[in-house]
Amino acid sequence: MIAQGPHSVHQSMAQDWHSALSVLVDDRLIDSGRIGFLGLSMGARYGLAACAQLGTRLAAAVIGKFGLASTDEAMTAMGATDLNRSSAAAIVAPVLQHVQWDDEVFTRDGQLELFEHFASPEKVLRARAGLHHQTRDDDEDAWVHHLVSHL
Repeated sequence: MIAQGPHSVHQSMAQDWHSALSVLVDDRLIDSGRIGFLGLSMGARYGLAACAQLGTRLAAAVIGKFGLASTDEAMTAMGATDLNRSSAAAIVAPVLQHVQWDDEVFTRDGQLELFEHFASPEKVLRARAGLHHQTRDDDEDAWVHHLVSHL
């Protein structure tokens, strides 16, 4: 991923997700007006561009355990921070962002900065104490509730 270049990888993954969505919509397996996204950590990193490209077709998103700054050199090298900033700024659907307050991979400031960039007039920040890998059952319930209530 680092050798291919962060921007190239982000765009390629977004293209793959949009191709998969097109097949599902064409086969009438999903409603093109009710698309939601849930991405945590790397899913959030690589899902932001796909969400942004959906425009108003995106009905709701849950983004979590990801921020614009990392303490990990590999995560920093895969950054594409400018792309993630601009992608967040293009997302107008309701967003719930989950922050792990004691995350050892993505800095708290970087996670809060990402929240600031979301253009959605309906954005919610959910912060929980704990390390990057920790998830509580009620966190998952909140993510699902956010998506279901908007879909």
